[in-house]
Amino acid sequence: MRYKSPARYDDILTVELLTTLAQGARLNFGFRILKDEKTLILEGETLHVCTGLNEKPKRLPTDLAEKLTKFLTTDEHG
Repeated sequence: MRYKSPARYDDILTVELLTTLAQGARLNFGFRILKDEKTLILEGETLHVCTGLNEKPKRLPTDLAEKLTKFLTTDEHG
């Protein structure tokens, strides 16, 4: 996470979530929090690995990977 500017208790915030990678066993999400839909408060990325019940890496289910591919972006601002 990278904090860019402060937010206050009464601020109305917008949370944006982007799929940045859906490949093999990996699934990454980027996110941003904005104040007043224009001031960047925070941005970051989470990295995930799909596993089986044995906790070993397992490819994403094909139907899930296909659905997420429609939303893939490498642009930090969506």
